[in-house]
Order: sequence, then structure tokens, then C-alpha cells
Amino acid sequence: YPPQIEDMTFTLDDNQKVGDVISKIYKVNKLISNVELVDIYESSYTFRIFYQSKEKTLTNSEVEKIREKVKMSLLPISLLR
Repeated sequence: YPPQIEDMTFTLDDNQKVGDVISKIYKVNKLISNVELVDIYESSYTFRIFYQSKEKTLTNSEVEKIREKVKMSLLPISLLR
């Protein structure tokens, strides 16, 4: 089934490691099939997140719930978009 793909941008502290952020995002939900760092501008990092199920096409509502959990899991990190 096709993934839903979106970009999320976070402001990271100098001591925050990109690999740790990617690991946290993956741990939020098993429907997150891929996470890529796609852009860096100053201290803003944009991650491309793929939401995908092997059983069905995900609804916008299902993805929205996962997105909110991603935001909550990264609360100490500033969310830009």
C-alpha cells in the first residue's frame, strides 16, 4: 500500500544528535516505515517521515494521530512545522 509522506521541521540544540531524533521518531509507531533527514538550515532540521501499513492505505486521521505522537515524543525539541 502507498505511504503517506510528510516533512516536519524541528529546531535542534547543538548537543542534540540527529540519529537520536530519528530513533525517537521510529519508536513512536510501527506504521512509520522510513525517516530521512532532507534539509538543514542553521539549527532547523527537516525530516521526511513515511507512514505506511502493509494491510491497508492509511487515512489522514490515522496519520494525524501518529503525527501528534511524534510531536509529543520530541517535546523538548522545538517544532517549526
